[in-house]
Amino acid sequence: MKKPTTAELIALKGAELALSDLLGLYAVRVRQAGVIREISESLATARLTTLPDFSTCPSLARVRLVPVATTPTVEPEEDPAVPADPLPPGALPQRLLLGDLPSAVGGLQCVSRGAALSQATYLMRHEGYNQIPVVSNMTELHGVVTWKSIALMYENGWDLTLENAMQQESLPVFDSREDLFSCLPMLVDHGYVLVRGQDGRISGIVTYQEIVRRFQNTARPFFLLGEIESLLRRWLGARLVF
Repeated sequence: MKKPTTAELIALKGAELALSDLLGLYAVRVRQAGVIREISESLATARLTTLPDFSTCPSLARVRLVPVATTPTVEPEEDPAVPADPLPPGALPQRLLLGDLPSAVGGLQCVSRGAALSQATYLMRHEGYNQIPVVSNMTELHGVVTWKSIALMYENGWDLTLENAMQQESLPVFDSREDLFSCLPMLVDHGYVLVRGQDGRISGIVTYQEIVRRFQNTARPFFLLGEIESLLRRWLGARLVF
């Protein structure tokens, strides 16, 4: 992770940026807890903040860099019995949105409704895709070709056409501003969910692989800490004083 200099941040005072551009200044794409803390501290050093708060606003929102209010505030007396909060206020996002996942907004491969079935199966076989959406202008979704829907076509003896090979009912489509956990039941049932951006266009697809990758990045440090603790207990044995 890199940081812009204080002078570079001050030069942006009053500017309006897409959230992705603000994150790009720090060479990151996703708002994790450590990233939010570093950006908050960097902005605070330059006496700047963002409107709306970059840590909780939607992933496709635009933020404006504004000076921190100079009105003096009375700091409450610290209670020595209460440990200090290691994160600044508002450092953690209120919830994880579907659009916070890179694959949800990174685009996806599609075919048009008039395409040949072989075009869809070629992409699925050579690119390793399990689903190919059938769309018009990336806004109108006609269906999704999956290996399961192709097998159903063969089982029923239907003509080998794109129309017969795609699933057209109960498609798992969600807005990018949806809470991620509310989408998980549909992802479990279908193996994927399609994502619409705020402009109404299909912006990406989230599959099991993306969820597993997110879980690995988030949970791995906790598992490592647990393993370190277990090794310390084994090595120290009875000498460990509780």
